[in-house]
Amino acid sequence: MAYSIDFRKKVLSYCERIGSITEASHVFQISRNTIYGWLKLKE
Repeated sequence: MAYSIDFRKKVLSYCERIGSITEASHVFQISRNTIYGWLKLKE
């Protein structure tokens, strides 16, 4: 499933504010690996 850029930004912003990728994965119902992948792309 492809996620929109806006959704990715929202998730990454949440991660930065809260400081927990695990919590963000639960809130947005996506895998931690997906978030880690997005963080790698951001670098």
